[in-house]
Amino acid sequence: MIADTIQRVKKLPPQTQFTLPDLYTGLEWKEASKSDRILLGRLFSDYAKNNSIVEMIGKTSNNKKIYLKK
Repeated sequence: MIADTIQRVKKLPPQTQFTLPDLYTGLEWKEASKSDRILLGRLFSDYAKNNSIVEMIGKTSNNKKIYLKK
């Protein structure tokens, strides 16, 4: 799932802000188990810390991380 997420981010225009659920349709996101979504969040957060395409810029009121594609 992380590889698919990274591919979806690469297709976004530069300077796009997003949360992980934004990258998936509502059904795709809801079909993934809660533990898979949490794991994806952790893996993607690590990915964002170690690359130059994505940066975490904040959190929503629901505590979802907001990312920026550079």
